[in-house]
Formats: sequence, C-alpha cells, structure tokens
Amino acid sequence: MLAYIINSINLLSTSFMKNLIIICFLLVTFRSVGNSQDLPNKHSFTIMSGVVFLDGFIYSKSVPLLGVRYSKKLNKLVSLEAGLTTIYKTLQDPSISDFNIITRTSQSLLINENEKQHLKNVGIRDLTLSGTVKYLYLPLHAAFDFQPINIGRHHIGAAIGVTATYGSYKASRDDIPIDITLTDGTVFKNINIKQEIEFRNYIMGDSYQRIYYKYHFNRNAISLSLHSLNFLWSHDNTETNHLLTLDFQSQF
Repeated sequence: MLAYIINSINLLSTSFMKNLIIICFLLVTFRSVGNSQDLPNKHSFTIMSGVVFLDGFIYSKSVPLLGVRYSKKLNKLVSLEAGLTTIYKTLQDPSISDFNIITRTSQSLLINENEKQHLKNVGIRDLTLSGTVKYLYLPLHAAFDFQPINIGRHHIGAAIGVTATYGSYKASRDDIPIDITLTDGTVFKNINIKQEIEFRNYIMGDSYQRIYYKYHFNRNAISLSLHSLNFLWSHDNTETNHLLTLDFQSQF
C-alpha cells in the first residue's frame, strides 16, 4: 500500500511539472506578442565553463565542462534559449582486480617483487586503476529563461526546460585469458586481459533547470549559474548532474 502511495505521488509530481511548463509556455507566448519588436539587443551568445556535482551535490573530479548557449528575448522578462554542454568524467573500474594484473599498488600474493621488476625491465608498463571508466555526456537543452529581479546592473533569474542527451560509457567488462611470450623467451600462462566495451545512448525529454546571478556592463555580462540536469523529472536509470559555471554573455 505504501509503495502504491509513493508511486502515485511521483506520477502526480511529474504530471504537475509537465503541466506547469505548458502553462508557462502559453503565458510567455501571449505576453510576448507585439513586445519583442521594440527590444534592443534581443539576441545573446554565452560561453560557460565550470565543475560537475553528482546528485546530492557531491563534487565529481572531472575535466572542466564547457558549454555554449544562444538566447532570444521574447519580452523584457522572458527569453527563449538553447544550449549545448560537454561533460566528461573518469572513474575507477571496481571490477578490475589487483590479483590478475600488474599495477603500481598491487598486493597480489601471486606476484612477488622480483617478477614485477623483471616485467618492468623487459618493457611491460604498469597499469593504473584510475580513469579506466569514462563518461561523456552531451546534453542539448531548450528552456524558458525568466529574469524577474532587475536592480540596476544586477539581475537574478531562473530557467526551466527539457534536454536531449547523447551519452557514452566506456569501461572494461570481460576477462580474456591469454598467453604472453616475451622476447627473452619467458612465457606467462593465462594472463587475464580486460576487454573494453562502450555503450552509447540518446535520451530525450528529461528536465533542465538553472538559477543564476548576472551582472551587466554595456552589451556584455558575466554570471554565476547553477544548472541541474535530470533533477525534477527524468527517465529511469538516468544520472542527475549539477553544474556550477561561470558564464560570459555577449548581446547583439
């Protein structure tokens, strides 16, 4: 019974958010008719860079993200925008064991120090466990940007919309036992080699949100933004990411 109630609440929450976006879209459409023609500098282009946090705002060590965004003013308070972001992360593969490969931190009882040194001397490189799992996400979002607070050059706003995300996941999966013969004739039997595998997917319709503070000077602006991908609603088994970025915007 409790599970049924929780599922019902989740369905109602998802339905509410989708209906809210539809209502906002209709309101923006009606308000923007006849207003956009008199606006100066209706278009803007933004470059952004920052860091990635996992769900729960846990910092994820990764390559700094990069992104671009284009927006067009519909009226003084609302803009329509589209943006593309690159998120690249590397993690340690928990399936890799120190007992069947040579690593810098190996504690295997099956390989002694003399054997390790011998392998190094004949040119076999050590393997590291870090960075063996690789994630690449390319979320493309479309959203409405609401900027209700404007005090001089200072602005506070929020955006809400949807994403279409291309994802790539690369890691090792299967152990393949092989025999290795070195140039000096040394033979190693049944050495387990990891087989790399890559998964790709494309998911459309998950949520995108952003809150930001912006400071304007002439036709340019800088802003500090907190983005959230797949936070309000998303498909099953999708990953939530929060992005903290510093943005530079140019209007024309």
